[in-house]
Amino acid sequence: MPTRFAEPPLAPIHRAAVYTSIKRNPPSPTPNPRIAIIPNGAKRDPTMSHQNIEDRRKHKRILLPEHQFLTCQGLDPKFEGQVSVIGAGGLYVRTRHQLTMGQTIRLKVEDRNLTLEVEAKVRDVTETGAGVEFNELNPPSQRTLQDFLRSLRP
Repeated sequence: MPTRFAEPPLAPIHRAAVYTSIKRNPPSPTPNPRIAIIPNGAKRDPTMSHQNIEDRRKHKRILLPEHQFLTCQGLDPKFEGQVSVIGAGGLYVRTRHQLTMGQTIRLKVEDRNLTLEVEAKVRDVTETGAGVEFNELNPPSQRTLQDFLRSLRP
């Protein structure tokens, strides 16, 4: 008869690691409400929910496929990058250059259908780049950008 080995005991379940409450965000105009899972005892900051972030945006954004990224040069400070998201109010530039929140930068965005020089303020910084908001665009630049955005939409 073969020798049987004792099975190791199962690790106990720690109650602190179990999520106990599920809350829904306030009703939204979209038919797909978002569900937030909150750890037991954690406080939820309603101003930071995804729905509220979307509501604060003034302009729609277009996520560009990787093969359509735009070339971006920092003119002040100098850096190289690629634009992966663009809208009438700003863009997201992928760059290895370290930008800081609140910093004012000057950019040149280029594509075969767009050349845009603009001053912008850094609004979000991530490991892969920064989200910037355009400062005042002059009327010709606004028209150029709007025409370019229209060409991207189906």
